[in-house]
Amino acid sequence: MSTLQAIPTVYSDHQFRSRLEARWAVFFDALGVRWNYEAEGYDLPSGRYLPDFWLPDHKLHFEVKPRTSPEAFDKCCDLAMLTGYPVVMSLGQPAHPVESGRLLETDGQMGVKVFDETDGEWWVQWDTAAWHEVFDEHWPHASRFWPLPVGLGPGIELDEPACLIVCGVEVEAALVSDRVAAAVGVSRSHSFWGPK
Repeated sequence: MSTLQAIPTVYSDHQFRSRLEARWAVFFDALGVRWNYEAEGYDLPSGRYLPDFWLPDHKLHFEVKPRTSPEAFDKCCDLAMLTGYPVVMSLGQPAHPVESGRLLETDGQMGVKVFDETDGEWWVQWDTAAWHEVFDEHWPHASRFWPLPVGLGPGIELDEPACLIVCGVEVEAALVSDRVAAAVGVSRSHSFWGPK
């Protein structure tokens, strides 16, 4: 069985290992989300690992995969446990919103290191995640964009511990906005073949 080879791609003065990674960089730029590509490698119990993106304003690692695998999942778990920072593992390119409920079609997962007081153990809690526009009392004149659990619907309060860990503040409401949908469109339609 043959597999498709990744296409190395140049975008924003960075040489990405794949077109898929470059599309996510376009998406981040369209939303004004700062990113660092392959910023730091780690020695994990599962082996050496170089995460795709570090999002400094979000304090999380963002991994881009064409498909899921047990090895990729184990490395993301190890990364979250070692660093204490959330890890988002996104499968495929930025996804279009669907009309029903205004949620994103996504296979993205967010893993957050949590402490279980019942047995006194640390573990990684995973939840399906998509990019939301977040509104909070701490940001009265602005909105920001975060990968948060899906299925909540527009305008609903986000009281899950993962939201507090990722955003760093108590979040009042989030929704998949037109700006997220526009960024998905920009990412998917971007041509990497133009003049340099």
